[in-house]
Amino acid sequence: MTLKSFQTRLILICVLPLVILAAYLSFDRVRSLQDQRAQEAANLVRNYAASLDRLLNARIAALQMLAASSSLTDAHRLGEFYQESQAFLKNFGSHVLLADLSSHMILNTRLPYGAPLPDLPRVKGHSSVAAVLATGKPAVGDTFMGPINKAPLVSLAVPVKRNGRISRLLLSIMETRQFQERLDEFSLPAGFAITLLDGTGAVIARRLPPGGTSDPNLDGYSGRIVIKSAVAPWSVQLAVHRDTYRLPLYTASAALAAALLGATLISVLVGMLAGRELAGSVASLTEPAASPSLRPPIAEIETVRRVLVKATTARAEEEAIRRASDERYRSLVESAPAAIFIHRDDRIEYANPAAIRLFGGDDAGEVVGRSPYAFVHPAYHDVMAERIGTLLHGGSTTLTEMRIIQAGGGERIVEVIGTTCGDDQLGTAIQVMMCDITERKRAEEDRARLESRLRQI
Repeated sequence: MTLKSFQTRLILICVLPLVILAAYLSFDRVRSLQDQRAQEAANLVRNYAASLDRLLNARIAALQMLAASSSLTDAHRLGEFYQESQAFLKNFGSHVLLADLSSHMILNTRLPYGAPLPDLPRVKGHSSVAAVLATGKPAVGDTFMGPINKAPLVSLAVPVKRNGRISRLLLSIMETRQFQERLDEFSLPAGFAITLLDGTGAVIARRLPPGGTSDPNLDGYSGRIVIKSAVAPWSVQLAVHRDTYRLPLYTASAALAAALLGATLISVLVGMLAGRELAGSVASLTEPAASPSLRPPIAEIETVRRVLVKATTARAEEEAIRRASDERYRSLVESAPAAIFIHRDDRIEYANPAAIRLFGGDDAGEVVGRSPYAFVHPAYHDVMAERIGTLLHGGSTTLTEMRIIQAGGGERIVEVIGTTCGDDQLGTAIQVMMCDITERKRAEEDRARLESRLRQI
């Protein structure tokens, strides 16, 4: 029996059961639209919150690298550190502040080096400085008014640790307009409003649909979804306008009800036609590359297509943001004056230009692929193995002094610190930063010998 014949007989014999089934399906369709709308809203706010956390984490990681600079705690080398901070400003567009534990600014890239600076402003809500001093970990604070540029700002702070103790505070200051500009680039469906709030509920950035209300309470919006940031004491709130939320449901309900009534009245008269049309629609599902029909597309199929296009666009935007963040991070590492390399399973996978120069190589091929032990003096192999074991088991290490052997046979004295920087199917990778202190050590030894001679005299 053909589908056309079966459909004709089914309509003629089972009109009443089909009417009941159609009524049930109408109700189920409306409910599915509600669930779909809620899921779309939840996915949208989660995607933006994840994007925000990645942005903050990237800046915190770069600040931590900057905090490990050997020139940071030397008062005579703060000018060098000021220049290093300019690289951070260039890559991330955020100014860098250095402050002591009493919250007095030591330097600020917004002003020339050596200019008189005020104390750090007090934050009414969550203070990144207070959080760092209390926990010893990086923190993000709430909004405050900048004392220099008189604009709303937020701060990211990391501790500067030496010998296991916090000696200073390193901060990155971001204007809230940067978050607003980023939010304005985010794909937002019509009728949706998304707001970034700090820990006190103050608005950091807000995106409204065209013609949306400026009411801070978002009067006329409902269905609010709130996602907390995993990095900052902030939250992302998504609200859907009641008309946007209800209109598709009313439209779908009315359309389905009209279709049900019409189908009931004419089912007997157009049974054969309906069977032929249904057979053609089902057959077209097996030929996705066929030329489109001149008839309007089926609403459900078009809805699925729009959802897939929207999801693909969101993934592309997220990937673009991730690539841009990775490129900024790589640019910072490539231009860093400190030697930085990454090794995994006793093999160097990456070394920046400063590391290649420190190891006495002319190009990356002389360093990448070799064991890091090849460049460490044998007297320090046990110390290095112990530090690596600590990192691989989830621990942390402090600044360590070692000797390295260059490719040409020369020796240098370095300060070393390592951290884990990735854990995937290839195993855990370790990122190592080395600062050459040979000249400093020689100067200290010369001074010690001179003092010894003076004492003898």
